[in-house]
Amino acid sequence: MGVTELIGKLKLPDQEPDPLEQPSWPSILSRRGEGSVYALAGIVSLSGVLIGQFDGWLKWVFVGVAVVAFLLGVGIYRARAERQRRLDKMERDVGEEVEAKWLWVLEHRIGPLLLQVLKVIATADPIDRKDRASSARTAILTLAAADVIGDKEAVARLNLFKIWGEGEELEMRPEPFCSAGRGTKESSRVFEAADDTTRVTLEGDSRFVESVRDVLGDEEAAKLPYETFATTPVGAPGPQSRIWGVLTADALKSGELRNDVTSHSWEFSLR
Repeated sequence: MGVTELIGKLKLPDQEPDPLEQPSWPSILSRRGEGSVYALAGIVSLSGVLIGQFDGWLKWVFVGVAVVAFLLGVGIYRARAERQRRLDKMERDVGEEVEAKWLWVLEHRIGPLLLQVLKVIATADPIDRKDRASSARTAILTLAAADVIGDKEAVARLNLFKIWGEGEELEMRPEPFCSAGRGTKESSRVFEAADDTTRVTLEGDSRFVESVRDVLGDEEAAKLPYETFATTPVGAPGPQSRIWGVLTADALKSGELRNDVTSHSWEFSLR
């Protein structure tokens, strides 16, 4: 789960309703263009000229037209101004909310991981640095487990796999000490180049398998300690983006993981 998805899940305290959120003018007025105001102003001006040219009932017709056009123009102007104030306030509120959520992510998510990385960089002893690097990787995986698995560690397990080799020799192997969740035994599975998970990962996509029996068959599925799993690629974003591995989550029984698909993001979580 990326930081963007994480931010979308965070909740801030409810705020008191603001009067500006309840429009006092009909939307049909507030959505009129600025040209409508100019057109009505022109009608008022023209009616004023015609009022001086006629007498009797026709004069009062133009007076009525001028009054209606004037009131309608004022209404549209006021409604548009109110709508713009509400839009400006909504933009400010969204900006403040996003800023607050980013501060939360920096303090509670990115900050602790950055501290782990800085400790690794500041360590001169190679053995000590290797131990700290292992701790940093474990911390990152624990964070991913907390967001994906939550408090259901007895049900699901996360494993991190790294890409090795190229071409037909390419395969994804489990990284040592990069497992979290259910049980203590790390995954021993190796995804080969022809595996669908490898292909999907290299394409930058995620995969969800409700039942491994449907994909591998009964004989191969019986060798695995889980019935359902999901994967998401891991890599470095940016202009020179590179996928270097995959994060998997598996569960003992089909139905214990669910696949949530939206138009812009993919995630896996527990039912």
